Parts: sequence; C-alpha cells; structure tokens
Amino acid sequence: MDLDEVHIDDAVEAIRTLSDKDRRILDAIYDSPGCMITSLELERKLGVLRTQIGQLGKKLAVSLQLEDVGSYRDGKRIKVKFYSVIGEYYAEGGWAMNAFLRRAIKKMRNERTAVRKKVMSKR
Repeated sequence: MDLDEVHIDDAVEAIRTLSDKDRRILDAIYDSPGCMITSLELERKLGVLRTQIGQLGKKLAVSLQLEDVGSYRDGKRIKVKFYSVIGEYYAEGGWAMNAFLRRAIKKMRNERTAVRKKVMSKR
C-alpha cells in the first residue's frame, strides 16, 4: 500500500497501537496552526528530536504495511524516508501532517467526544 491509499480506519487502528509519547507527538502536530510544526517547536514542547519523527513514521509504516514511502541519498547511503509517513518537512514551516493522519486523528477525537456526550447524558 502507498501513502495515498491509506484508509482512515486503518490509520486509526495504527495510531491506537502507538505509545502515549508517540500519540502526543501526533497531537502536537495536529494541534499546531495548519497542522504544521517545526523541529524546534517539537523539541521545546515535548523534547522530541527530529530523528524521532522518522522512528514514529517507521512504526506507522510497518503497522500500515506501507510499501513505498520514498528514499533519499545520505552521502553514499540510500535511506528510507520514514518521516514522510508523518508528513513532508518544509524549511519555512516545518512538518506538515499528511491528510490521512489528520482525518484519522479528527475521527478519533470525534469518537471520544461522542462517547463523553453519551456518558454525560446518562447521568
């Protein structure tokens, strides 16, 4: 499967398997203006280093069984662009969260809100 083929329900399930810290990283990006955050902002807010975005992207890529997330040349080595699962990085604005992750997080939050409303209405 490629990034543009990820189904929202699959993304929701993949996010649910992540650690609390990983979910906080996604939440921080999602809650930032335009769902964009710089590496410096992530480091200040959560102590997250740029390499952790790639590690988080790899976890999601494995969980979602993504086959091609791209690659880049680092000197003589070719590396997989696992960070691209989270989103692209722009020098001007930072990490821009992929649409499938934005939709999955929105769905999860809407589900939590619906559950809370249901619980409150029974009181």
